[in-house]
Amino acid sequence: MTGRAPARLLADCDWIHEPPPPPLVEGLGFTAGALVGIISAPGTGKTFLTLSIATAVAIAPDWLGHRIVAPGPVAYAVGEGQAAFPLRLEALRAAHGLTEGEPSGVFYVRESLSLLRPDDVTWLLDGIRLQLEGEALALVVFDPLAAFMAGGDENSTQDMSAVVAALNRIRAETGACVLITHHTGWNAERERGSTALRAAMDVMYSLKQEDGVLTLECTKLRDGVAPQSIHLRLRRIAESCVVDLATPTTAATVTQLTAKQQHVLDALHAVVVDAPVTYTRWKDAAATSDTTFDRTLALLVRLSYVIKYGNGRGARYAPPGPLPPTPVSPPFGPRGGDPRTPVHPHGSTEPGVGGDGTAGLQ
Repeated sequence: MTGRAPARLLADCDWIHEPPPPPLVEGLGFTAGALVGIISAPGTGKTFLTLSIATAVAIAPDWLGHRIVAPGPVAYAVGEGQAAFPLRLEALRAAHGLTEGEPSGVFYVRESLSLLRPDDVTWLLDGIRLQLEGEALALVVFDPLAAFMAGGDENSTQDMSAVVAALNRIRAETGACVLITHHTGWNAERERGSTALRAAMDVMYSLKQEDGVLTLECTKLRDGVAPQSIHLRLRRIAESCVVDLATPTTAATVTQLTAKQQHVLDALHAVVVDAPVTYTRWKDAAATSDTTFDRTLALLVRLSYVIKYGNGRGARYAPPGPLPPTPVSPPFGPRGGDPRTPVHPHGSTEPGVGGDGTAGLQ
């Protein structure tokens, strides 16, 4: 006997009637109680991104077109770059039209703490309860995660598992979505440290930058279909920046298409009649060298001139716009999947391979 009540066994027919966690930001996989990670190389713009999301959750009806379904206060633990924060906050407040003395609803934690120390986690939770006085917290941010692992080793499965346990405790006691940022390591395609972090995350995004365009790509979604990649840019306000959408028009102001790139894009428009086309079909129509075509394909996808559906050899490509209806005839994907269904439209922009393919800013 353990002194505990016996374990409760739950029948599946009872469990299925429990409602799913409510969404926080529509279309991004952010839900109440979710663990979300944003991974990027240093200097890519991840703090501008997380500040933008946090402020939108607290005060705005949407984040760059994604509806804020359950707005509420945010606790944001600042682990680095604190000297520049007043300038960043001034830019954010100007972008949202906040008046002098009007709070945004984001509350910042500047003191150091370690998620490896249970007393520090209790200290943080007590501070949240004191500040909010019973109001439900919507989001907790740790930026970056490494700053909150004092005394630990991010390569240690034991230490990272302890950090995950602390994050789980925070989301369980607050009901909030917990968002962490983390850096990539020597392998720019994955985060530093133990894989225990990725295994625990409900949602993972990578943030990359190339030619002034930031690409936010969903690399893990525990349930559902991963959303399309989002292309962003930094827009200067006062002495800092805020995050904004980089549409094909705004992105083109950063990188104008060359004559060869425009030729490749025109070739796609010529061959897409009623369905997205394969890499080979598009390449044959473009009649360019392999190197030129592959580089241009990656650029056009990243700048949203072209939408990619699926991954690997089954990937298909089409210009933006409504897709034709899915046929009732057998699908033509090599593994039986209809390439018109964007199962992972966020995948590699490189032909015939899995992985990232986009380039990234912090």
